[in-house]
Amino acid sequence: MPEGLAPGAPLVLDLLNYIEQVEKLKTKPTFSVPSEFFVAYQHELEGLPGPQYNLQVEGDDVWLRLPRLQEIAPPEPDDQLRPWVTLSKSPDKAPELKSEVIVLEGRREVGRERLDAHPEIRELFAWYVDYMWEPWALAERPRRKTIARYNQLFSLQQAISSEGAETPLELARGIGHAVWKKDGFGTPVKYPLLVQVCEVTLNEKTFDLEVRPRDVEPKLDADCYAEMELPGVKQLKAYWRSALASGANRVNPFEPSTFEGTLKAAVGHLDPSGAYEVRTDDVTPPSPTDRLLITNTWVIFGRKRSGDIFLEDIRRLKKKVEEALALPSVIRAFVERGDTEVRVRPEQPFRGLSTSDGGAGAMELYFPMAYNDEQVSIVQKLHANDGVVVQGPPGTGKTHTIANVISHYLAQGKRVLVTAKGESALAVLQEKLPERIRPLSVALLSDERDGMKQFEHSIQTIASSVASINPTRAAASIAAAEEKLNQLHAKISHVDRTVAAYAGKHMRNYSFQGKEISPEEMAKVVLERAEEHQWFDDEPPEAPEGKLPFNEDDINALRRSRMRVGDDIGYVGCSLPAPDVFPAWADLLGLHRDLVRAKSIDSSVTQGSVLALVDSRLETFEKAQALVAFLDERLALKAKLAGTRQPWLDTLTKRIADMQPADPVLKGLLDVCSVVRRLEAQRRELVAKAIDVPSDAERNEDFVEALERLVVGKSAFALPFGKGDARKLFSAVQVTGSSPSSAEDWKTVRELLTWRTEARKALAKWTSLSAEFGLEAATGNLDTEFKKVAHWQSGVEDVRRLNFDFDAKLHERLAEVFGKATADRMWDGGETFVALVSSSLQAHVDKGRLAYAMKRVQ
Repeated sequence: MPEGLAPGAPLVLDLLNYIEQVEKLKTKPTFSVPSEFFVAYQHELEGLPGPQYNLQVEGDDVWLRLPRLQEIAPPEPDDQLRPWVTLSKSPDKAPELKSEVIVLEGRREVGRERLDAHPEIRELFAWYVDYMWEPWALAERPRRKTIARYNQLFSLQQAISSEGAETPLELARGIGHAVWKKDGFGTPVKYPLLVQVCEVTLNEKTFDLEVRPRDVEPKLDADCYAEMELPGVKQLKAYWRSALASGANRVNPFEPSTFEGTLKAAVGHLDPSGAYEVRTDDVTPPSPTDRLLITNTWVIFGRKRSGDIFLEDIRRLKKKVEEALALPSVIRAFVERGDTEVRVRPEQPFRGLSTSDGGAGAMELYFPMAYNDEQVSIVQKLHANDGVVVQGPPGTGKTHTIANVISHYLAQGKRVLVTAKGESALAVLQEKLPERIRPLSVALLSDERDGMKQFEHSIQTIASSVASINPTRAAASIAAAEEKLNQLHAKISHVDRTVAAYAGKHMRNYSFQGKEISPEEMAKVVLERAEEHQWFDDEPPEAPEGKLPFNEDDINALRRSRMRVGDDIGYVGCSLPAPDVFPAWADLLGLHRDLVRAKSIDSSVTQGSVLALVDSRLETFEKAQALVAFLDERLALKAKLAGTRQPWLDTLTKRIADMQPADPVLKGLLDVCSVVRRLEAQRRELVAKAIDVPSDAERNEDFVEALERLVVGKSAFALPFGKGDARKLFSAVQVTGSSPSSAEDWKTVRELLTWRTEARKALAKWTSLSAEFGLEAATGNLDTEFKKVAHWQSGVEDVRRLNFDFDAKLHERLAEVFGKATADRMWDGGETFVALVSSSLQAHVDKGRLAYAMKRVQ
């Protein structure tokens, strides 16, 4: 064993070296930039409208931002020219003139007109092409190129985000494009020397595509030169390693000082006749020649994910192994010979739903979801072994099992790392975890940037939860939970023993009429002779050792007593008072029921199933009565919110619960709701007036100005011509089915326009606030969206009432009636505890009403 290495380390290093070499054999040198997924050279992007380069966004480098542009349709010819023109949507296909057009009258063809008969059409067409279509095409062609590039990069981004485990893709940016057709080597080089792996993300607000460098070192891609067996490759790689080790600036394609030294060194080491060329105006990649030429240009391309990260992980792992003082047994088990004997290891017993009576040394099984014996076996094997392999086809519950195992180990304070080939499997597993455990999971999914944001958010959430824990109260809650758990296990064990005892009775034989028979045979005998013994409807006492505790004389005495007293045999031997001494039967029955109910409540208070009041003062009882009404109103409000079935209500409730009543954002939302409520009342009044005005008329300044003139009794327009759009709008206005005829009618129209303007403002504020609270935005038709928001605003105000008028005051009200210690239980008990409070209050109120029964008895 080499000196200084831990036991087992040489074999582990040999295994890692083997894996490293196998991975290297899979990698083939790249000579040309791959184009099957996406490729964009510098000269193809520069000059296009839209792309932005080398930006700083939230302290992060964005090397390329590609906006989502929309196609602009070609300009429409005028009415006279339109029937004669065949117009394409593409700026590369010029419009054409038709030789003839069909003349229609309605839908019926009445004739045809030839182009020769309309020389003015050719003049209009020539003017349209020269002064309208050509300027549009000139501006639209580069836009369409940007749109095409965006679509290609978007497809790659979607493929990366939904990649399969077998064909993962990545985006890379090559710097220092090199070309070379080396003599004696058949394949020319057309590939960048430096390659930085990037990530491409979709900005969810602007839908721009943003390309950023990933947080990994750039690679000197010299494999193709090593394939040529160039002696300078080794020196070039040494230069690159020293450049990285010196802490030089990170390679940036827009800062020549970060990469020029390496590119020049490459020319010097690889080809004595080669050259490094700085290009500024013409950045088109040159064609390969018999000498190496490296330019300062860049290229962005998609490719299958390289194994560099995997190889780097292997190198880091080898370094850790070399530095380790001792290797874990599970690591050494991969390379050392195993035991030649199969040894039976004792299984650790666990207390769970199916094994509460685990005996001495039993451990708790923390499975929050349903499970079977196989899942228990997995935990038992994990307790005694370094690892367990579980196999099963899809749909057999592997994800469910993993979620249970994770919960079990988290409950013991252990950390669990879950990895998978595909991201979807991890996402499904995270959703499978119980809701209260899910915040403890830290998911590194999606792209690198979003993954780190999720990681930071999860850590902050966990840290916030830990900081808010009251150690004393938490310890008390844990102790109470453990005690309750022990009680539940005891009850389950008792049920198991009782079932086992009954099973034993049903499985043993009994001596009956001189022979041994089974309980089944005895039951058949009883059923066959049922008619003979139906007269005996009493339940006899237990017979120890099969002997009845009475004889024939006892039966004869009982028969004589039955003949004397009939159905009143239960009072044999009793001395009964005279009937006139008793109160009326109805009074006795009422008193009896009241006393039983009062004692039942006292018993429930003693047992803890009904919460005790803080004291017996009249003031406390009155507060309890008021708290009943408070909880009933709260319950009705929660039922109303549950009946609305809006998916965003839960998110809104959690968001408002974390806010103060004076929060300006919350105040803004409530102000919008108040305005919407007022506008909804106005809308209903306007609907009754049957006003019909074209949509968006209020945005036409000429229409609004003319309407103001009509309201004061003037004519709509000062001049009899012009403002054609406004005139068309006026012709479509109707009030109660006809055109407005008086200033009052026009005032009614103005009221509708004023309402529309205010409604648009309210919807704009609602949309602005919707993202803050997780609400649905209002972005469609004005009338339709306003009706939705008007329906939603009552839910928003109900959520506010529930949080501030009820939930915020609930603890204080409970403390007044039950005391602070009992009120504190609501923090952990939630709605289940509130239901217990409600039932307890009702019991105490009932007990107060039953107090008169004790006075009447006395």
